[in-house]
Amino acid sequence: MKKGRLPGSWRDLIKIGLKYCGGCNPLYDRKAVADLLADELAGLAEIVSYQQRPMDLILVISGCPSACPDLAEFAGIPLIRVCRPEDAAAVAAEIAAAENSFKK
Repeated sequence: MKKGRLPGSWRDLIKIGLKYCGGCNPLYDRKAVADLLADELAGLAEIVSYQQRPMDLILVISGCPSACPDLAEFAGIPLIRVCRPEDAAAVAAEIAAAENSFKK
């Protein structure tokens, strides 16, 4: 079984909208990081397209430190950025630690 608590129902999961950068200068495999986070947060969160509204949180995975995606459309939604693969473990821990603050 993957890490995370057993869900009481799918509605108990944090809904995370995933937004990738444009990929103009990726220094690492962004999809691999998204897959790693999905595994780490299994049973706690559901990662979906950023276009599936409403959501509890936006996860932005940028391929380089420039972190250039326009995020204006997400005003008012909590946002977490990943700019390098090493950030993934800390991001997963941050989401898990604050799970109740993200749920609506």
